[in-house]
Amino acid sequence: MIKGAIFDSGVFIGSQDSRDQYASVASEILKYFKDKVIFKIYITDYVVVETVNFLLKRIGFEKAIIMYDFLLNTDNIEIIYANDLSTGKIKEIFNNYKNLSITDCSLIALSEKYKIKCIFSFDKHFDAIKGLKRLTAI
Repeated sequence: MIKGAIFDSGVFIGSQDSRDQYASVASEILKYFKDKVIFKIYITDYVVVETVNFLLKRIGFEKAIIMYDFLLNTDNIEIIYANDLSTGKIKEIFNNYKNLSITDCSLIALSEKYKIKCIFSFDKHFDAIKGLKRLTAI
């Protein structure tokens, strides 16, 4: 069992978009969460915005609102707000890793502050982050 892990937007997006290249893997990862193999998911509010906006543009309102409700109302998904992480810390990380998005930088700040060392992501840029292990499967 994985006690807690950070999730990047790609897992949520892939689980809803059957055309996504990571659709089957993303759905499997979320199944592990539903089956409590992954006990708790940590995300930032930036992940919520990125996920819902991407789904809205790519596959429409119905899937976007379902995911929005899932992220906001599911037990054992904890949303950490960027303001609680320090926007200064996020900017510092952004300056150090110029190939990462602000959302990605918020996840690194979350990892550092809450000492969570595991992230489910399909973004290989996270491989360069010391102390953070990127997973794409269990």
